[in-house]
Amino acid sequence: MIKTIKHLIVIVGCVYWSAAQGQIHINEFVSSNVNGITDNNGKHSDWIELYNPSNVSVNLENYSLSDEDEESHKWFLPQIALDPKSFLVIFASGDDIKVVSELHTDFKIKKGGEKLFLYNKLGQIISQTPKVALADDESYGSAFDGSSNYVRFSESTPRVSNGESKSVYANRESGYYQDSFNLELIGLNPCLEIRYTLNGETPTKNSVLYASPIWIKSQTNRVNRLSIVPTTPLSGPQILNFFKWKNPVRVNTINVVNYAGFCDDTLATSIYHSTFIEKNIGDIHDFPIVSIITDSLNLFDHDTGIYVPGLTLQNSNWTGGFPPGNYGQRGRDWERNIHVSYFSENEELEWSTKAGIRIRGGGSTSFAQKSFTLYFRSEYGMSNIEYPFFEDFNFDEYKRLAFRNSGNDFVQTHFRDALLQSLLTDFNFEGQQSKPSVVYLDGEYWGIHNIREKQDKHYFHELTGIGKDSFDIVNTCGDIDEGDNTDFLALQDYVNANSLVDDANYQYVSSKIDVDNVIDYFIAQIYTANYDWPYSNMKLWKSKRPNSKWRYIMYDLDFTFNQDNSSGFWVNSMDHVTDITTWERSECSSRIFRKLLENEKFKEDFLARFAFHLNNSFSVGRVTAAITEFENIYRPEMEEHIARWGFPESMTAWDFQVNALRSFAKERPCVMLEDLLEFFEISKMDFQCIDSLNSNFTVDDIIVAPNPVVNNTLVVKNINQDLVDGDFEIIDNQGQVLIAGELGVYPLQIDLSYLTNGFYWIRVNRGGSIASSKFVLMR
Repeated sequence: MIKTIKHLIVIVGCVYWSAAQGQIHINEFVSSNVNGITDNNGKHSDWIELYNPSNVSVNLENYSLSDEDEESHKWFLPQIALDPKSFLVIFASGDDIKVVSELHTDFKIKKGGEKLFLYNKLGQIISQTPKVALADDESYGSAFDGSSNYVRFSESTPRVSNGESKSVYANRESGYYQDSFNLELIGLNPCLEIRYTLNGETPTKNSVLYASPIWIKSQTNRVNRLSIVPTTPLSGPQILNFFKWKNPVRVNTINVVNYAGFCDDTLATSIYHSTFIEKNIGDIHDFPIVSIITDSLNLFDHDTGIYVPGLTLQNSNWTGGFPPGNYGQRGRDWERNIHVSYFSENEELEWSTKAGIRIRGGGSTSFAQKSFTLYFRSEYGMSNIEYPFFEDFNFDEYKRLAFRNSGNDFVQTHFRDALLQSLLTDFNFEGQQSKPSVVYLDGEYWGIHNIREKQDKHYFHELTGIGKDSFDIVNTCGDIDEGDNTDFLALQDYVNANSLVDDANYQYVSSKIDVDNVIDYFIAQIYTANYDWPYSNMKLWKSKRPNSKWRYIMYDLDFTFNQDNSSGFWVNSMDHVTDITTWERSECSSRIFRKLLENEKFKEDFLARFAFHLNNSFSVGRVTAAITEFENIYRPEMEEHIARWGFPESMTAWDFQVNALRSFAKERPCVMLEDLLEFFEISKMDFQCIDSLNSNFTVDDIIVAPNPVVNNTLVVKNINQDLVDGDFEIIDNQGQVLIAGELGVYPLQIDLSYLTNGFYWIRVNRGGSIASSKFVLMR
């Protein structure tokens, strides 16, 4: 078998050779040179290798290189001869050096990937490479010197033949395909035997021996391995019913191939990972596809798998609350190796690398689908990702990326936090961008995940340009996240010991913390009725530079906006944020804000800014338009997601949850006005909630009162007071109709004595025009 493969190499090599005969060729390049060759200044610059496959020397004067497919920018080579069958290394440092002893282009190669072009003296493209993202010290070059078929080399071969490297060539790159095809693998060294797997498992010397091309075809009838593994306990306290794993109804699948070369039963090459997406599967998704390939034991092993309850649950005495599990473990010991490929909405492979993965989150780690963070390290592959994930964002380099299951919103809309962050982009704090994606795990559909930047020292380094170890980041009451907490604890002590009624004391505090940031941050949290805050989900940051001020960071807004009773539009969040007794960390978490409220100027600024946001940022028209936008973005994907995870229960249930957002958007401004007037004991603000109601409600909108319902009678009204013809239904969160009847005397009054406390929906049908509203029964 090995002889057959050797023979194939010779034949194919000859074919490629003749195709490239006579042309100077881009033979190899490195875009992240960390430990490879150095230039004359001792720098590890990126480099491009040219090769002359001909039998004559070629003068390269007026040949040119470019990293742009337009001819507007070219770097021209000086007079230099490239001998037959010889190599020339040109450093891509951006230094623009044209000394024959060492050449440097005036551009650098983007690590995130870009095409390279070589032009002859006539300005014709004679060689070009595809866009490819490379790991540190990884090179990309011709499978055979001078050929136009490229392969990744784990060990680069500058100035010598690429045949010196032990690698495996594949005739197809990861990507989309319309028709089934043969995947051909060729060992580029005579000793290599190729072993492969088709299920995500790591190839070993005992894996299938490659003897003939692998037939890549539709995976429609594939038997799923991972999707049938329960990722929550299957029995336990009642809380489990809220998020317990369900057997999937449908799981789409794609092809994944892992392969490697072995010499004498010893791994001799990198392990290669390919993802092939059937076109009709790709057409199902409007979101980018993220293909994660990993040994299944990394995630699902009972003792060490990070995605299952496993040994941690077994060793616990779980009697209530969120169930413990391996998924709740933290730190580097619970980071696992993966390979990840990112395919854009345009069906292009944008980048591909090995990385580390950890489960992230608090209570939501107990849910069937889990959030995770990807860690990009040079020991795996690419040390960071260069890619513009988020539109209108001022940087595109990431050391870590979070993939969220939408937290507590996993069982509801799956976009609540992303929606709210989009509404807050003009606020004076650091929030989170969002990009929806769908994940495939070892070829099996794993549902919607919202991509987020991780707000850590790497994030703030990219944001500010300050060194990544020059930041202090603290949690709720000063717990250290990064750096040091000494300054923050001193500030906490100062506000605790001094009255901020005194303007001098207030000015001192203002020199330590960005007051405008405080105002916008607390307004956003209060308006959205975030229940899982401030005693949790609170962070502040500052640089270590002199006169730097603390600033609040916005994240995790999934327990808000009618998520449940505690975050309904009727909730008095001013009382919630100033409550210092209910929760263990209530006092220290809100201390700075409560003390600032002692100062008259701060109160005036806070109320004026709140009125501005109610009139603009939180206007009913703006917020409901954003909800509709997100609804339209997510709707096409939700059916597949629900079929995979069973949450929410159906598209009807999802529609109910989206309408709950609309209900909050319409009702919250007037509730906020009332709460602010009461809390600050004032008679008016520069905001008229009636304007919002009149401009955004129609005759088909309904208003339920009281909400919550504290007795047994629900009263239903509408603006025009003509809700008399039609019918109604009371529906639970599972979409089951519990009460139905005819409209009649206005206002409609419905007896709820037969229902238990909880969330419900009323749906009113008036001649085919349907309006609905969420309400809470809380006797």
